[in-house]
Amino acid sequence: MSRLSDMIYERSVIAQMHFSEEENPCQRSSADAALIRDAAGQITTLRGSVLLPVMGNLSGEEMLAPVRKEFMVRGAALAGFRAELMVPEDTAEEVIRNTVIRLTQMHRAENLVCEGITVHRSQAVKEPLMLLQASGPMRSLREAPWQLQELIPGETIVVTGYPGLSETIEAVRTDEGGMSGYFSKAFLKKTGTRLPERLPYVELEVAPFFSVTAMRQITEGGLVAALMEFGYQKDYGFRLDKHAVPLLQETIEVAEFLNRNPFEMRGEGAYLLATKRGEDLVMALQSSGIPAAAIGVVTEDKARGFFGDGEEQFLDVPRYERKG
Repeated sequence: MSRLSDMIYERSVIAQMHFSEEENPCQRSSADAALIRDAAGQITTLRGSVLLPVMGNLSGEEMLAPVRKEFMVRGAALAGFRAELMVPEDTAEEVIRNTVIRLTQMHRAENLVCEGITVHRSQAVKEPLMLLQASGPMRSLREAPWQLQELIPGETIVVTGYPGLSETIEAVRTDEGGMSGYFSKAFLKKTGTRLPERLPYVELEVAPFFSVTAMRQITEGGLVAALMEFGYQKDYGFRLDKHAVPLLQETIEVAEFLNRNPFEMRGEGAYLLATKRGEDLVMALQSSGIPAAAIGVVTEDKARGFFGDGEEQFLDVPRYERKG
């Protein structure tokens, strides 16, 4: 149980994916370490782990969603998993049983291999947590060229979905800052009932046809963090148009109320893609009902920032708040 502290560090990794070839899934490592090669040197399998809180009546699909999303954006399919449920000593047996049942039903419904579900009781755990260790086959590079996460100067950066929406919804549902006394009931109801989680099925379907070379989902730190991590791949920069970013009005208003930068708010369900065929990709996604916009281009210099209206606003590494 002492290894759990390794997972909770400066970027609040609960519900954030980490990959490792090591037996210890709590050990920090780069995403590259997750690529397991066969004797011929070909990439065949992706392995990863995620630590997440188990709250309410989450379905098995919802519990596996964080793993599945990270696998999909790396060109892999979820094939099997192992779950370790860590609960306080006084946790009711019904809570444990229901969680195990939902996971079991999920792996049978989707024909996933369940390598085992174990339960640990501990005084060190204050809320139920689950460590999911998963694996799945990689697509060939011909099918999923974004596996290489390769950025090329001149490429267009495309964003799909709505950055900042997932944190907006969470803030409304938890009444963060007492916003129920500030916004109308109609506004709160409309925002709180939105569904931010979205797997990138359409993006993956069209990506091979539009020469997508890199893909990343927007999580902790929001759009700014995702862009900075994008740039670190090859130490490239970006010229971005902040007016082109598809922010919902709800996100703008909630961010203003909470004194937050909407570009730094979590956006699970939104993704970044890099391609030389930006306009064509945006049109294809929009015709499939997916919100999409071209927000900038990759540059050879290291400068990363928003430009337009005669202003230059360079990006800073976002600050991550420790939760809990």
